[in-house]
Amino acid sequence: MAVVIKFIITLALITGYNGDSFTVQLVSPAATENSHNSIRNLYVDRPLTYSKALADNAKNCVSMMAQNRLGIFDHPCQESGESIYLTRRNMQAGSFSPDQLMSLAAQAWHDEVRYTKQLRLRKFDENWLKYLTKEDVINTGHLMQMLWANTQYVGCASDFYVENGDRVYYLLCRYDSPANIWNLIERLNNLPLYKPENDCFDDPGCERMATKVNCEKFEKTRTKCKLSCDPYLPVKQC
Repeated sequence: MAVVIKFIITLALITGYNGDSFTVQLVSPAATENSHNSIRNLYVDRPLTYSKALADNAKNCVSMMAQNRLGIFDHPCQESGESIYLTRRNMQAGSFSPDQLMSLAAQAWHDEVRYTKQLRLRKFDENWLKYLTKEDVINTGHLMQMLWANTQYVGCASDFYVENGDRVYYLLCRYDSPANIWNLIERLNNLPLYKPENDCFDDPGCERMATKVNCEKFEKTRTKCKLSCDPYLPVKQC
């Protein structure tokens, strides 16, 4: 019995095991930066840099959440510049590492693009940004924080607890400077706006070609549009 107890104590010291959870872990600097910047670079030419201080801040909060099994919206350490990803996985299916969770979270946050509805050509529509509702913020807030131009630093951490044979994972990121998404001027100044003048407007065929079945017929038009468009816009395809 003494040997077993000693083993458990040793395991706790090495891994942080406390019966149904492991101590919080930081996401690696490489995974933090790569997961964010692979998406951010599609919109903003200002990559984020890893911050150990922000990661430690995230660690303190996410640990509290896992220990108390708190929901995303009811934890006591909420701050501006915070994004949380929550998922679960059956223990028999294996576990997620912090870096894997970071990748999953970034993908999920980028998928919020579908809620903007008026997002065209990978850029935010100015009218949508002017009339954001509370529901819009809930549905797209993580995405806006990822793309916020004035944000320079990010740090993330993860933790989990066990429930009904599943690991319930939290991934929490802190950002500096935080996105001020409730301020209209800040939104317009910090998010990549779509503006009509950036579209391929110099040739009537530019707007028609994507709907035509015979793409070859519009090859010259497509090339012309490609040269006249904003370089950050995607090339239109038939």
